[in-house]
Amino acid sequence: MSSTKGSVVSEPKDEVLLVPNDLVEKTVGVAVDIGASMLKIVFRSKENLEESVGKDTKLGHLQLVSFPRDKLHEGLDYVAKRCALSRPADGRLPTICTTGTGGWEFRKAVSQKFNVRTKSVVEFDCFANAFLYLASHLSRKHLLHPYDDEATVEPLRMVEEYVEVMTALNRSSDETPASDRNCRGKLDFSGSMGKIIADSNEPIAEAEEIYPCLLTICGSVFTYIIINEDKTFQLIEYSARGGRGFHALGSLLTGCKTFEELLDLAEKGDQQNVDIFTNALFSTIDERAEDDTDDGNLYVSLSRLTNPGLVYCFGKAAGARLEDFRREDLASACLNYVVNDFVQNLFILSRLHKIGRIFLCGSFCNSQLVRSAVTAELVRKNLNAALVKTQIVSFDFIKSGPHLGALGALISAMSKSSSCSEDESAKA
Repeated sequence: MSSTKGSVVSEPKDEVLLVPNDLVEKTVGVAVDIGASMLKIVFRSKENLEESVGKDTKLGHLQLVSFPRDKLHEGLDYVAKRCALSRPADGRLPTICTTGTGGWEFRKAVSQKFNVRTKSVVEFDCFANAFLYLASHLSRKHLLHPYDDEATVEPLRMVEEYVEVMTALNRSSDETPASDRNCRGKLDFSGSMGKIIADSNEPIAEAEEIYPCLLTICGSVFTYIIINEDKTFQLIEYSARGGRGFHALGSLLTGCKTFEELLDLAEKGDQQNVDIFTNALFSTIDERAEDDTDDGNLYVSLSRLTNPGLVYCFGKAAGARLEDFRREDLASACLNYVVNDFVQNLFILSRLHKIGRIFLCGSFCNSQLVRSAVTAELVRKNLNAALVKTQIVSFDFIKSGPHLGALGALISAMSKSSSCSEDESAKA
């Protein structure tokens, strides 16, 4: 999505999503998810209406588009001019489903802009139902982002070096910390990355054992839903420390106005200039080459790691001022602070509920920078879990993640058993 300034909306870049033909042919043609920060819309386009339904395959395509919530009216107008709505032959107004925190609040605006009636659907139901539907129809390559192998390099090097250091300490001392007694000899971390290796054209729900799984909605808040094979699901937890909090805190620290600007700044920064890593545990290190008194000292050994690990988030900011740091470094530290907290919650919940599969969606994870940061931290957690022989998790990011709620609303409109409740006051 392009950034916006003032009252002018940049021409957005529509994304195209491959979906089962039924979702193109048997729906009214548009659904709206109005979140706390973003407007997400899925629609059937007038411009390529004949091409929307796959002739030789079971897959057609829908358009996906997003706008900042404060540009809601411009966003609705953009889609209203381009979407191919199906209207009843008897002249009745069609009904579209909306979801999200703003689905009810802005129901009249949606109704008037599209000349429709609206129905509101609980957003958590939309996300869960959309995942169940798409997982039963789409293969891994159509539903999920490719695994980010590059993001695993740094955490793997860090843990491997840590194991080498602890193995050396084990040899030099009989008093090894209990938590590190597994670090003896060469360890095999294959299978500990959380990567599923599969290449099937079958729907992922048939090709892989994905249930029960933890569906995580990474939006303005982070929401966690357990989905079972029998299509039941349960909202188990949410965290107020989500994408909105990152944007707000990052704005205070850096002066950035938009989410995109903050991410661009974070990509140019280095969190090590704000956080304290193992290589900065001490303000000074006495490098006495001929003195052996440091042999077997855990803290000195950790401080000399070439692939250091995080010790204190914002550790160097204690007692400091904003002007002591570069804006880019503050943005990077802020992003990693939120990601670390998020991944910690993922691991706690997955272990508590004994779930080994995680699927992530939502606008916060739509950026490659964020997906890479989350992947690196998940891999680091998995490698640490492998060291102490506890549960690891497999994880994937959903391609249509930011629009999964809107897709669920579209599916609700298609289903005769929809649990939508009609907003009578929104009838035109």
